[in-house]
Amino acid sequence: MVGRRAYTALACQFLLLFVNAGLPFAHTNTFFFFRWYLPDPEVMENVTEIIRSHGYDTQEHTVETRDGYILCLIRMRNLERMPKGNFGTFCIQVATQVVSNSLMMRGCQIALAQFSRNPELQSRVGVFIALAPAAFLGHVTSPVRVIAHYARTLENVWDLFGHGEFFPSSQLVRFLSQWLCRYSRVPWVCKNVIFLFAGFDEGNTNMTRLPVYLAHTPAGTSVRNIVHYCQAMTSDRFQQFDYGEAINMEKYGQETPPEYDLSTFNVSTFLYHGGNDWLAVVTDVNKLVSHIQQTVIKRYLLPSYNHLDFVWALDAADLVYPTVLKHLLEN
Repeated sequence: MVGRRAYTALACQFLLLFVNAGLPFAHTNTFFFFRWYLPDPEVMENVTEIIRSHGYDTQEHTVETRDGYILCLIRMRNLERMPKGNFGTFCIQVATQVVSNSLMMRGCQIALAQFSRNPELQSRVGVFIALAPAAFLGHVTSPVRVIAHYARTLENVWDLFGHGEFFPSSQLVRFLSQWLCRYSRVPWVCKNVIFLFAGFDEGNTNMTRLPVYLAHTPAGTSVRNIVHYCQAMTSDRFQQFDYGEAINMEKYGQETPPEYDLSTFNVSTFLYHGGNDWLAVVTDVNKLVSHIQQTVIKRYLLPSYNHLDFVWALDAADLVYPTVLKHLLEN
């Protein structure tokens, strides 16, 4: 109990650090002065630069959704076994449709929400790979849950964190992550901070890559998006954004936000989740499966995995990616 309280307190401190790191100064060229201090160049590189540094031909495409969101889509060219024909057009259509009018950021949540509302979109997708799906959040055990009780409305969050970006991935954050991991006298901070929110699995993490991980994770989101997450934690429902009774009546025709109707979900699904995940907790994943049971072809539970292990676990290339690629190629 004492350990969890200590981690919760530390998590709150880092919440304030990362939220307030999105200052204009942190996004200017001033911070390039510190590049000499950063041994790993990937700390200061974006996704496209990192991919290119490993020898892949990469393009960035900007797409604007119908409701004004500007998206950056990354294309890796000349890869073997790439689908032919109108695949690029299809990807852009899906990306713009899925993100449009959605206040939720993570892929599985967005996909589940949009598939449940758009039968045409479902018909265009052969298979859905759900990695650590966090649709229901009622049993989140991460210390991030602390803010849920204080951030149920936009007004409360704006009072706490302001109107802008939450968890910005700025050059200030990148510099601090490198300093904490390589030059600080408290290296345990670097080692533990990234596990505070997602769950611990130190033995399956490349610790020498932590400066890069911390420099890019979290990648930033909107304050309103955080409110939506907090609402999901306190309501234990997979529902649309709660604006309050008056605005809900204007937008939805009812005082409470409508739930996404998962009974209409009809996409063949392969589901992967971790037993040590503090965000997509097994209890909540079980609840999701109970709603889409008829579409789940196979479910993979990796007992030691936390929420981020599906991205960078040392054994993900053996335990996760081969079956993911197999299912994608077969469908």
